[in-house]
Amino acid sequence: MPILLTWTKTGRLRKKVRVNDSMDIKRPADYRAGTFRASHFVSIGEPNHSVPTEPDPRGTMTFLNGKNIIDQAPAYSVIYIQSNLPYSVPLENGHSTQAPTGVYAVSFNGVIQAYK
Repeated sequence: MPILLTWTKTGRLRKKVRVNDSMDIKRPADYRAGTFRASHFVSIGEPNHSVPTEPDPRGTMTFLNGKNIIDQAPAYSVIYIQSNLPYSVPLENGHSTQAPTGVYAVSFNGVIQAYK
């Protein structure tokens, strides 16, 4: 097993082990970047069980759609924010290098801290 030396962000040298597990991992043929970002739906009063029909790689339209719905909500409404993709649960449970602590729990805890 080869040992590599890499630099950390703080300029220190660290050992890094490279492992070749001989698995040829590829994206599925139907993979579309931005599908998870597009999968967040906002609704008032009851859950929205939709799934995205188009990806939103930057999440801009998804964010704006959700913001518009929240802005129109009457005071004290129950607001649902959810993703209905099958793989959203593993992502929420930390199976992602982009969001290792999840998505919704982090946001929810941030809201709780802001209003303590």
